[in-house]
Amino acid sequence: FDTSGSVDLVLTDSFGSMTLSGCTDDESNTEDCFKNVTYTYKFDNVGEIYMDITKVLRKVNDGNYENLVGLVPPGSNPLQVGENTTIQESVTVYTCSDNCYSVEVFAEADP
Repeated sequence: FDTSGSVDLVLTDSFGSMTLSGCTDDESNTEDCFKNVTYTYKFDNVGEIYMDITKVLRKVNDGNYENLVGLVPPGSNPLQVGENTTIQESVTVYTCSDNCYSVEVFAEADP
């Protein structure tokens, strides 16, 4: 690890068990491999009767499904005809790789 300043460092460079994941330059510009992302999921009742949202299942990459129905705002479930609601989820994403990041979401509702 050259500390002289004459060798460029690149985010994700590794030095033993340490990996460079963020830095700040002399002008206080920050680069970081970790970015905050907010997902907004919108649910519309386009049917002819009220619908009670029972599941909001989300999977990231090849992980397991997680039920986010607890994020549905109080008072907006069940959805009346023509109504909609949204939920938001904030996550931190590692952006210093070429890996694909995919999110799959589906919902179930009962009358």
